[in-house]
Amino acid sequence: MDRIDIRPACVADAPIIAQAIAMAMGEECAALLCGPEYMKVLEQVAMAEGTQYSFKNALIAEVDGVAVGASAGYDGARLSTLRNGTLAVISRYYNSAQIPEDETGAGEFYIDFIGVLPQWRGCGGGKRLTIAMVGKGLLITMAEPDLQVLANQVPSIPNSDSSL
Repeated sequence: MDRIDIRPACVADAPIIAQAIAMAMGEECAALLCGPEYMKVLEQVAMAEGTQYSFKNALIAEVDGVAVGASAGYDGARLSTLRNGTLAVISRYYNSAQIPEDETGAGEFYIDFIGVLPQWRGCGGGKRLTIAMVGKGLLITMAEPDLQVLANQVPSIPNSDSSL
């Protein structure tokens, strides 16, 4: 089995982030929110810093240096600010009347999406992204003493590229 590395995303990862978002929300929903050119729009959203799907909030799964999946998560208290940024980018390309309901809020770390390219499913990339996102969320919320018990139950990811 190939080695799966998890690393923080960078701007150049916008295409894989956009693909993962579209897979997670479904093509019909993506087109409804972002218009017929939804992949182009989602790439722009991923390249922006103050959005829900920003590369700043994302992790990338790689196999032998090839990006095979992505995930994003953030502090739920930031949802309103990040959503406003997301909708601002979308509105530059498409006039959408769709405003999704709040799916998170203060006091929780929200994993917004996890997506792995179809040809790489079943090799553990989604599992590794999930574990890394849970770990990232625990790092962000470690100020809560009760979460330290949960943090001790999350396995670490055994590779040098996974420090979050």
